[in-house]
This record gives sequence, structure tokens and C-alpha cells, in this order.
Amino acid sequence: GRRVRRGSIGSVAGGDQVLIEVTAQFDRTYHDIDTIADPGIELHLKQSKRAGPMWTLYYTYSRMQEQKAKVKDDSLRVMTKQELWDLCEDTEIIPRVRRGDVARAFQVSFQERVVPLTQQSQSRPDEIEFEQFLTCMARLALLVFHKPSDASDVPLHTWRHKVIALQQMLGIDNSNTSRLKSFLDQMMRLAKERKQRAVERKWEYVAGEEVPASVMHEMEGKPPTDVMDAVLKYENENTDEPDWIQCSQTAINAGTVQLLEGHGTRRRYRVVIRNRGDRQGAFEVHVHGLPMIEASYSERPLAPGIPRVIELYATFKTGGQWLGAIEISYGEDFDKTLSIPMLVVCQVVEAGGGVPSHLIPLKDLHDDV
Repeated sequence: GRRVRRGSIGSVAGGDQVLIEVTAQFDRTYHDIDTIADPGIELHLKQSKRAGPMWTLYYTYSRMQEQKAKVKDDSLRVMTKQELWDLCEDTEIIPRVRRGDVARAFQVSFQERVVPLTQQSQSRPDEIEFEQFLTCMARLALLVFHKPSDASDVPLHTWRHKVIALQQMLGIDNSNTSRLKSFLDQMMRLAKERKQRAVERKWEYVAGEEVPASVMHEMEGKPPTDVMDAVLKYENENTDEPDWIQCSQTAINAGTVQLLEGHGTRRRYRVVIRNRGDRQGAFEVHVHGLPMIEASYSERPLAPGIPRVIELYATFKTGGQWLGAIEISYGEDFDKTLSIPMLVVCQVVEAGGGVPSHLIPLKDLHDDV
């Protein structure tokens, strides 16, 4: 067995009792995904609840052409090069950056696009999805602030610093999008004026200051992790918000988690314990026979009647089958034990529909949870 950690809850007095009640739960968000035959088919069981400034920018401009407002599934949204130009003109990235250089940033990010999973979500050559929009904005930050002398409240020595400066310039350096939405609403009402402005300033948009070749070369590379962390700092994406369902028995059947060769994934389960006795008591948690599971819980005292959640984080990297248990020991000498069986099956298969977002390349799947 592998001890996770010991919760210090105090002692058990004389004849008083600590009675532990246990329930187990699974995340329904992935339940159906783990039962389909082809893990390359993406299931959109829950709509993404994105609310950050980057998503607000993308959402506003990606719906402008070809009646994209009729697209109900936000995961199918795309942004054209023209829509990116419109965004950049409204926010005055253009003419600080030439239209042609913005187009180059767009094209580089487009080339990162993963092959779509269904015919419905296939993108044309001039369209990017939200993930590529994020890297495109990182690249635009390099272009906007390619000169160290540009005025800014932050240093501009690194790519990350330039992303922060761009966020300040656009007023998206916080998670409150109310002011941003008000500005964008105004821009949408002035769309005709934008078109006229583009005609009047066409030469300025096209023939602005040239970006040095060294900066263009850096821009064409992959944004480092710290840069993308800065891009995503104020995003509030709840796509991984669990939808907890209580198991019918005091056991966890994880179903069959399906992977593609070279990919891994994560899942969450949990055990909820309650002290139904009349005194506080010490307890310990052990994980047996489940090498993919790490358990985490608060060490605050467990008062009678108060629930304690034990989070179970699973990181799947290889196929296999495991029958293990989450064991809770309690009592004056930890002589009482409750065991919650857990069955885990992980299967590596071929997929015909691409690689969905819940699968992660093994090189990017770290053990931290």
C-alpha cells in the first residue's frame, strides 16, 4: 500500500465513538466519452463556460461573418483572417503592425491547427480556432512591441513582458470583461465606419513600419509555456468543471478510459466521508493497487456530521487493468478500516476521428495535479 497522508483530527475519548459514513462519486462529464468505441470522436456534453477577455475578443469577432451567430456549439467557432484584421483595426494593433505582418502571424498560428474531428468542425485554410487565436495574440504582442523603446508600464525584455504590455494596451489585463464588452459593442455598432476608415487609411495599414527579420523569426516559433501562461492568466475556462454523480454502491467503477498511442489523459473521482459519531477522531488514507491515483484532502479537524472530500486525481499514461482500493483507517489505534474498491480499465486503441482535446500528448502530460 501507499500512504498518501495522515489527517490529524485529535483523539478519541473513552467510550465515545467515531462512525465513518462513506460515499463515492464520479464525474459524469467524461462518463459517456469513456464508453464510446472511438476516442477520436469528440463529444460536447457540456458547453465551455469561457468568460475571459481573450475569449470575449474571439467570440465577438468570430461570429461576424457568414452568420456564425447561428452556430450554437462554441467549440465549432472559427475566425477568418479578415475578422482578425477587423479586431486589430478596432484595437489599433493595426497600423502599429502592418496588415501583412498580422496575416503572417495568423498563418503561422493556423499551421498549428489540429486536424478537425468531424466534418462539421473542419476549418477552411483561412480560419483559426480559439486555441490558435491564443497563440496568434501572443505573436502579435511580439510585433506590436518589437522596439524596446515603446512606452509601457512593464519592461519589454522578454516575450512574456510583451504579452503583458499588449494586455495593458487592450485593457484586458484583468478578468472583469464588462468594460471590454461595452467597448466591443460600440465597435460592432460602428462597423460601417470601420470599413470606411480602412479605405481611408489603406496605405497606412499596408505600408507601416517594417518589423526586423529577427523578430519575425522569433514570432514564427512556438510561444514558450510562460508566454502562454501570461496569455491565459485572466481566462476563466470551466470546461473541466466536474459534474459529480454519486455511485450506486460504495465503490468506484472508473469504466474504460480509452487512449491513443502516445497520448494520456486525466480523470477525477472522489470519496466523501462523514463522521456520524459524537466525537472527533484520527484517520488515515491509503491507496492500494492504483498507481495512477493521487489522493488529496484537507487536514482540518473532522467534526461530527461535517463532510470531508478526498479528491482522487488519476493520470493515465498506459493501458492496463487495476483492481485496487481507497482505504480509510480510523479509531483510537487506527484499528477500524473502511475499504472502497476501485476498478480501473485503460485501453490503448486506434482512432478514426482525430485526437480530441481530452487526450494529451505524453510529452506534455506531467505528474503534477
